Amino acid sequence: MQRPPGAGKDSFKIINADIVLRKVQKLKGLFGDLGCGYGSYSMAFAKRNPRLKVIACDLWKEGLLTLKERRSGLKDRIFPVRLDLQKTLPFKDKSLSGILFANVLHDFKDNNLINEVLKEALRVLSPKGLLLAVEFIPEPTPFGPPLEIRIKQDELASILKNTGFVQVVIEPCGPYHYLATAKA
Repeated sequence: MQRPPGAGKDSFKIINADIVLRKVQKLKGLFGDLGCGYGSYSMAFAKRNPRLKVIACDLWKEGLLTLKERRSGLKDRIFPVRLDLQKTLPFKDKSLSGILFANVLHDFKDNNLINEVLKEALRVLSPKGLLLAVEFIPEPTPFGPPLEIRIKQDELASILKNTGFVQVVIEPCGPYHYLATAKA
């Protein structure tokens, strides 16, 4: 299997993580880190909020293996799962209290799958469940995806609203990233 786009890159150290972490403080139950890579966000969420059980999902096998090794002390709260986000998610309807896509959604923009991926996220989020999306700003940066696949802030807000999400908020979360939050 070919390595997924962006696999092995970790934005957690270059964003203002506290902005993202504060958003999950009040959540409880199952939380999906979709496109988790090495699991840096999963680890931080599980450490910050003991009421969360994080399902860390990625197609990238090596990242999941690294996360399995890193999660000592959190094995009962972080569950690495290999899956393809372009397919139906293996979760029941309305079963997750929150979902994170960290530098993932732009990979679906180029092939127009972003709406389908977000509809599937909406299906598995509980009523008023929280969606978080960290994305690169649509400007030249020292690293990151090509400019042509980056999602403008207003474009992502529009996509989220058109998919059925409400209370969409966009805010900066570092020099190269922004955070979109929305409710199911």
